[in-house]
Formats: sequence, structure tokens, C-alpha cells
Amino acid sequence: MQSHLLRSGWPEQLLAGRYTLRADRQVGTVRVLAGLIDIATITRDRAGAWAPEPPGPKVVAGDPASPLITLLAHVRPQLPAEPTTASDRLALLVDRRLAVRTRLRRSLSDLRHAYLTRKPPVPTWDVLDNRFGLIVGRLTRPGADRPTDSRTFIKDLTGRTRAVMVEPHGSGRILFLARKRPVAFIAQQHEEQLVDVTATSQAGLDPRLVLACAILRFAPAGAE
Repeated sequence: MQSHLLRSGWPEQLLAGRYTLRADRQVGTVRVLAGLIDIATITRDRAGAWAPEPPGPKVVAGDPASPLITLLAHVRPQLPAEPTTASDRLALLVDRRLAVRTRLRRSLSDLRHAYLTRKPPVPTWDVLDNRFGLIVGRLTRPGADRPTDSRTFIKDLTGRTRAVMVEPHGSGRILFLARKRPVAFIAQQHEEQLVDVTATSQAGLDPRLVLACAILRFAPAGAE
């Protein structure tokens, strides 16, 4: 994580310092600043403006600008419309116009459909390092359907949870907890957000994943 390879092409503040997020509503992006100097930009990029890189919320930097990381959302496949009521499932089982195997297959398919539609999938994003073309981590929000649960779980390549991003109500801060101890934070300062990743290295948390959480939390809804 502290290798020369990781640092190559990255503003140092994003990996081991402090930086500020400032919304630019005129162009629909978020500026990433070190002091008064622009070092990167967060953009939604729905239209795939950086092809052949995949579309999705991303951080771009450099001259000429190129993507550093992109969030790749897991998309739930659309299931065909199938009966979901108990009476409809019973009707499939007793319909003598259909072969027994067909009745069972359709009934099982309907039960699977009902289960998937009853239990919403966990919102999940893979974090792509565009320079290497590699997934470096994953973000999940298992409580996204509950307004009181703001936790985002930050996982490494092995699937191990390295930290949890939480937003204590009324604190004005977003905390990154590793073993229940804060190792990074995002603090609101007027109309800006201060991001501090100075302690992530000692905690074994990849600072790219903190930046990915900042993308997830602050990427402008209208940006393309």
C-alpha cells in the first residue's frame, strides 16, 4: 500500500494526508483540493466519457486528466414477471394441462422469484483502480433499506472487512472505524468536507477505499 507503484500518478494527499471536497454545482462535479490547489475531480460519469474505462462514479486527475478509481455497482438482474401469490402457486401445481415436471419447475421458479423480490439484495460496489485495471476492494451497505443504519462496510480483496464507515447522527462527521477505533474521518467545514487519511496506513486500511467511500457519499447526482 505504501509502495512506489501505488503512489505513482497519485496526489500524495489522497494516500497519506488531508484533502478537501468542494461541490462545483455549475459543472456538476466535486473538486478535490489540497489547500487551494485542485488535485482531482469526482464525477458521476453515467455516459462513459472515459471509454474504454467503464462508466460509473470516479475520481479523475492529472494532465491530461484520466481516471484513478471507479465504483462499479453490482446490478441485480431483472426477473421476468411471475405469479407471486399463494393461490397462483397452488394453481400451477394442480393445473392438469401441464406435465408434472413442468408444474414443479414453474412452481420452484416462482418460489425463487418470490424470495428474491421479498429480500432486497445488499447494495454493493467494487472499487476499480483504473491504472492497473484491478479491483482493490469492495463497499457494501447491508442496512441501506433502513434509514437509521448508515453503515458502509469496507472490504479488501480477500473479502475481509477492514473498516466500517459510520455517520453518527448530528456529529457533522463521518468516521472510519477499524476494530472500533477511528482511523480516518470526513468532517464538514462550512460547505466543504475535510478528509483525513493520515492514520490509515498504520491501521492497514487502503486510503483508496476511503476515497471510494467519499465518491459513494458525495458524487453529485446530476453529474455525467
